[in-house]
Amino acid sequence: MVNDLKARFDANTYLSKLDEKARREALKGHKTPFTQDEFIEKMGEDKDVFRFHYRFFSQHTHTSPVSFIRMIEHDRGAGVETESEKRYMMVAINFAHSILDRAVNGQLLLFPEAETRKPFLTDKEVARNVERNQGRLKPKS
Repeated sequence: MVNDLKARFDANTYLSKLDEKARREALKGHKTPFTQDEFIEKMGEDKDVFRFHYRFFSQHTHTSPVSFIRMIEHDRGAGVETESEKRYMMVAINFAHSILDRAVNGQLLLFPEAETRKPFLTDKEVARNVERNQGRLKPKS
């Protein structure tokens, strides 16, 4: 599997142009071969809009005492359904959809064979694994 990944990596026109150190780091999965700003630019995303969303959503992941206080002040994160929470969910879903849609299309440009390649697991196997991992699947007798 590793040899197949390396061969496909080497055959990719974008990835094959990286210098040796960047290629080694990318193959190890340690570093991406581009910065966030380069990525945003290649996506055609407005950096200011992206940064706004990034900072907004980071309030929920990079926690600190001040973040919790600000969330409460702004009627967020209390676990109670509010109009603000609904609006934030819609913003998050729309933002994620726009990013994921472009990301999938971009990946298919880089790796066109991915669309025709047989998935590693079927949908049924994925669902069964989720049920098993969450303890909801009864053992076979």
